[in-house]
Amino acid sequence: MKKKITLYLLFLMSVAKGYAQQDKINISIIGGGEWTAIRGADLDSLSAGGSVNGLLNIRLGISIDQRFTDRFGLKHDLIYSPTTIELQLRDDAGDIFTSKLKRRYIQFFPASPIWYYRGLQVYAGPYISVLMDASIQRRDEQGALYTDHTIYGDATAEGEYLHKWDAGIAAGINVFIRPKFTAGIRYQRGLVPLMEDSRKTSQWKLYNQGVTLNMGMYLFR
Repeated sequence: MKKKITLYLLFLMSVAKGYAQQDKINISIIGGGEWTAIRGADLDSLSAGGSVNGLLNIRLGISIDQRFTDRFGLKHDLIYSPTTIELQLRDDAGDIFTSKLKRRYIQFFPASPIWYYRGLQVYAGPYISVLMDASIQRRDEQGALYTDHTIYGDATAEGEYLHKWDAGIAAGINVFIRPKFTAGIRYQRGLVPLMEDSRKTSQWKLYNQGVTLNMGMYLFR
């Protein structure tokens, strides 16, 4: 886990250096807290009673802003986003217990148009996420919780498993605090069903949704 995160950070730094020599390119390291939820018509199929509790998660990434005029530009973000969500599951005896669904995504925001106004930066655009791994807590016959990684299965798996990618839309506002710092909020909504089942042609109507509070520090500006 630590090795993967270190390699990811080194990759971000190499991307930043590659852009540093270009004109009108602003590069920043961004991090913050994200509240991720799952929404959709089939929540009862995922969690007993449709109860889903989004927890606070920390995300980290790099943001590259291309400013073409005083009012317009493009934003490109690459973000490491681990998420944890609490669900209500039933064990083999039919009793309900609280379980945690953990996922790790790499999110790419390829090109979000930016509108600049005084100290504000308003943007919106698409995103794509790749699911790196996932696990869910289950309860055995003795009542002990254990971690089940089969929810990260593939087309050969029996039953439901998580879709390996997500795509949707995102929008946000950043405020320039000082020449090298920003703070902002971002909302994103997935458009790809969260779960798959190799035995079915139709999938559950479940989608990712999240709100992030970000802090940013410019490396090159």
